[in-house]
Amino acid sequence: MADDFTERRPNPTERKASIMSGVAKASELLDEMSSAWPARISFKDAVGRATDAVNKAGRAAGFLRDPIKHSRIEDLWRREARRIDAEELDAIRAAHDAMLKRDARDQHQKMLARIERLEAALRLSDADAYRTLAGEQIKQHGGLDRALDRQP
Repeated sequence: MADDFTERRPNPTERKASIMSGVAKASELLDEMSSAWPARISFKDAVGRATDAVNKAGRAAGFLRDPIKHSRIEDLWRREARRIDAEELDAIRAAHDAMLKRDARDQHQKMLARIERLEAALRLSDADAYRTLAGEQIKQHGGLDRALDRQP
């Protein structure tokens, strides 16, 4: 009979979905933005950079009429704000997206430079192998055989 009272009943709060608040999302986005900056800058400088980036991206995207204050960005970053306006979160998302695009563009440029260095090294080491490899790539991607004549 004692076993009847110790039976575990399902807890209704265990089934609730975890939903991130707007302030928590803004804080997370600001944290991710700061990862692109030098590691040894002060928090005050990081907040200043974030404020500038958010205001620039928010105005460019048309989300902000008035700039967001430095202290407001700091409160959002530290999760001390009680609420966040949709315009503020949209501006932070726009700044975050701009940072991601800039990082992707930088990585793309670095990869192109690396490919050019590797091709130059291959050209110097074995010109015939380079011409063969380049010809196969051009044929594979729908290029013309005349492109081989332009290769060094």
